[in-house]
Amino acid sequence: MWASPDPPRVGAYHLTVSVARPDEAGNAGEPVLGADVTLRLTPQSAAAEPLTARASNEAADNKLFYEADVDLPAPGLWDVQVTVDAPDGRGQTGFAIEAQAGRGVNWALVGAAGVAVVAVLFVVGQAIRGRGQEAHEGGQYAQEETNHEGE
Repeated sequence: MWASPDPPRVGAYHLTVSVARPDEAGNAGEPVLGADVTLRLTPQSAAAEPLTARASNEAADNKLFYEADVDLPAPGLWDVQVTVDAPDGRGQTGFAIEAQAGRGVNWALVGAAGVAVVAVLFVVGQAIRGRGQEAHEGGQYAQEETNHEGE
C-alpha cells in the first residue's frame, strides 16, 4: 500500500493498494483483478466520523492497483482497515497512520512568486523605456535633418 501525501495531512489523501495472490513461498505473486477493495479510516479520538472509500482500478494509471481518495477532516491517529473481497476469497489487514495538521500558507512559494512578478515588471519596464528612448532619438534625428536642410 502507498499513500500520498506522505506523511498524511488533513485534506486530500490518496491511497493505492496492491492485491496479489501469495506464491508458494508466501510472497506476493500474481495480481488479483476484479476484487472489491474497501478502505475504512477510523479516528482513534472523537475528532471526526469514520470514513469509508471504495478503491478501484478503473481510474488508476496502473490497472493492477486499486486507488481511492478520501478527505481527512482532522489531525491525529487513524486506524486504516483494508478489506478485499475477491473471487479467490476474502482478506483483511489494518494499520495506523498519523495525520498531521494541514499546511498553512507556503511562504517560500509566495515569496518566489513575488520575486518573479518583480522581475517580469522590471523586464517589461526596461523594454518600454527602451522603445520610448528609440522613438525619442528617432524624432530628434528627423528634426536635426530638417534643420540641416534649411541651412
